This record gives sequence, C-alpha cells and structure tokens, in this order.
Amino acid sequence: MFQLDQWQEIWYTITKNKTRSLLTAFGVFWGILLLVLMIGFANGFTNSLIDQFSGINVNSGFLFPRPTSLPYDGLQSGRFWSMNNQDVEYIKANYPEVEVVTAQIPDWSSTADNVVYEDQAGTFSISYVSSTFMMVNPMILTQGRFINALDEMNKRKVCVLGIKIYNDLFAGKGDVLSKLVRVNGIYYRVIGVASQRSTMFNMGSQVSETVYIPLSTGQIVTNAGEDVGMVALSLYKGASSTTFDRVADDIKTRHRIDPKDDMALFSFDLSTMLNRFYALFMGLRGLVWLVGIGTLLAGVVGVSNIMLVTVKERTQEIGVRRALGATPRVILQQIMLESLTLTLLAGLFGILVGVGILTLVGSIPLGESGALVTPLISFDVAMSSLLILAFFGLLAGLLPSQRAVQIKAIDALRDE
Repeated sequence: MFQLDQWQEIWYTITKNKTRSLLTAFGVFWGILLLVLMIGFANGFTNSLIDQFSGINVNSGFLFPRPTSLPYDGLQSGRFWSMNNQDVEYIKANYPEVEVVTAQIPDWSSTADNVVYEDQAGTFSISYVSSTFMMVNPMILTQGRFINALDEMNKRKVCVLGIKIYNDLFAGKGDVLSKLVRVNGIYYRVIGVASQRSTMFNMGSQVSETVYIPLSTGQIVTNAGEDVGMVALSLYKGASSTTFDRVADDIKTRHRIDPKDDMALFSFDLSTMLNRFYALFMGLRGLVWLVGIGTLLAGVVGVSNIMLVTVKERTQEIGVRRALGATPRVILQQIMLESLTLTLLAGLFGILVGVGILTLVGSIPLGESGALVTPLISFDVAMSSLLILAFFGLLAGLLPSQRAVQIKAIDALRDE
C-alpha cells in the first residue's frame, strides 16, 4: 500500500545530504550510462552490417580459378587453367537449387587513362560481366539501365559507368546515355550510370570506379575465347550452402584437377562470412553486458557503503522507532526502499542521458561508410536494465537494513 509519509521521509533522507547522495548516485548513473551506450553502439554496428547487405542474396558463393598446387591425371602442378561458358551452363543444368549463375572477367591489364571521353580521361577498372551480374552484386542505377541478355547475345559495344567515372569525365552533369566513351582504345555507347549499393561488398572492384561491359563482348576484345575469370552463384532461399562445395568439386573434375587441391579453386560464400560477423557481434554484446554489469556493481557497492553510513548516523532514530513499536519488518522495508529509490533514480537518469546521446549520434551523417545505423537500445533492453537496477538496489540495501534490524532500542538510545 502506498504511504505518502513513508516516501516523503525517503526523499528527505536522500536530499538531507545532497552532495553525498549525488556522488553515490553518480556511480550507478555512470555504470548504466556506459551499458546503454555500449549496447547502442553495438546495435548500430550490427544494423550497419545488415543495411550493407540488404538487397544481396547472402546465400551466394564465388569461385576463382588459381594455378594448381598438386599434380593430377598426368598433369604437373603449377598449371594455369580457367573456367568457361560451359561450366556456367553445367551449373545451370545440374543444380536446380541455384537461382542465379553469373560470370565475370576483370581486366587487370588496363593502362593509364584507359577511359576517355572527348578531352577528359581517367584510369579506372574494367569488368566484363553477364547480364545477371546485378542480381548477385546489386547496384543503384542513377541513369539508364544495366546490361541485358540482348546486349550479351548480340555482343553489343555498350557500357555502364560507375558514378565516379561519370563525375570525373562528364563533370557530373547532364544525361550521358548514348554518349560514346573510349575504353582501352575501343568505343562503347553508354547505357547507364551506377553507384554503390554496399560499401562492404563488391565483386572485383568498386562499382563507382568501374566500367561494366557485356561478357560476350569482353571475351572477344580480350581474346579470352569462352574463358571467364570468376563464377558467382546465388541459391534459392532454404538451399544448403554445401552446394558450393559440390559445385567446386564438379568444376575440379571437369578441368582434371585433384579433388584435394584446395589451392586450385578459391571459393567462399557470404553466409559463412556473415555468420562469423554475427558470432562476433554476439560475443561483443556478451562482453558489453559483462563490462556494464561489472561497472554497475561497482556503483551499487558505493550505494551499499553509503547506506551503512546512513544507518550508523541514524542509530538513535532507529532506536526511537523501535521503542515506539516499529517492527523489524518496517525498519527493513524503510532502509531497502531508500536504497532502491536512490539506485533507480540514478539509473533512470543514466538511461535517459544514454538514449539522448545515442539519438544525437544517430542523427549525425557519417558519409558513405555508414559506420552506425540506428544506434539505439530496444525497449526490452531498457526494461531489462531497470530490472537489473532494481535487483542491485535491493541487494545494496540488504546488508545495511539487516544491520539496522539488529540494533536494539536500549542500545540505540544510549548511543552518542
């Protein structure tokens, strides 16, 4: 039952020595503030990771051919080999769980000022890609369209420019569609301008600094025949990531490579990498709670010490209460409520200040890096923090209240 007199007395006791109460509360305030900020920043980094990979099929894998490291089937180690169009068609035909297969030839032979428009020139990456490339590596098209199946089929000399190339060569102004740019000495018609979707994931090179050309056209201009530089595949939702390993084994068999030669075909899948990130963040959250609760305990110990001092100072008062008929339960309740009130007030203020700081940080633009996205704590976390504070507040008042209960009325009245 709510008793106004009791709460007025609690407030009087806390405010009687303001400096001591503030210094005591600061330990709890600082502990909960650190906990809120650390959880908020951890959430911000996690949200940033999720945001960076939004729109990307995380169940995607990538295969890169490299020189063999083991002899096999009469062939020596150190052999150079390439995947080809037939490998792409084989994967499409034999793996129904694969939603998208795309191939790419990154051009590492580009020279200085390899992209030219009129009197403007720059050095940029060149990538020859399939029409399905954008389904694995999403981009934002600011103008026009991406390469399509007809471009590939007809081996058209068309290209998509990264946004930085557009800004550097065209001063970032006007419609550039149908303009002609010279790439490695060959003219291509611009059909689109693309910008970065994710700063954490790119296939081969940064989207903003790359010229994308149809794969079939690239195989002609680079004399690659039907070879490709890499193959990427995305699985349907629910498909097992073991598919990537089976595809890699089949590719090795098709190219007479030792199945045990892990160096000959480099492969990785995004789901494994993301799971490692999530495991890291889960560990970070566990560490945050451990450090935060440890800091809170330090503050609670301060509250408990001050309450012991308060009980000592109020020995005569407690004696008078006992002499007038106050039961041990009443004395116990009074001391524990004082401890709980001081702890909760300090903690609630710490949570409010922490949420305010996180809101302020979340409103600051951090550029393209997107280091933090919505660095806030959830309502559940806030309530959990308050429950922990309430428990610690009661814990802090337990020893002082027991000490108060043990005081005998006659001894208290004699105390000086």
